[in-house]
Amino acid sequence: KEKRYLLLHQNLLHLSYNSAKDISFSVLNATSTAGLARTAGSELEAKGYDVLKVGNSTKRLSVSEILYKSENLAAAQALAKEIGVAKLTLDETLVSPIVLLVATD
Repeated sequence: KEKRYLLLHQNLLHLSYNSAKDISFSVLNATSTAGLARTAGSELEAKGYDVLKVGNSTKRLSVSEILYKSENLAAAQALAKEIGVAKLTLDETLVSPIVLLVATD
């Protein structure tokens, strides 16, 4: 029963987002390439996404990743699906509800 409830609960949360464009998130550059987050953030805003902040990450990645707080799992999954990011990582220390770490992929 508990697994069934969790699955149903996650599906209901997922359905509450008509579009990932309803989700607010930050975009951070996770490479040494200057301006990557700014470029990605501008492109995402032009497509209608709500980008809260653009900046640099201390992490260095070769593959883009989405960080999220536990209460934002469904929103992070919806965003990942829409923009084609495969890696999602739980991070309860975030200031933003969701953070897109942009890499060179």
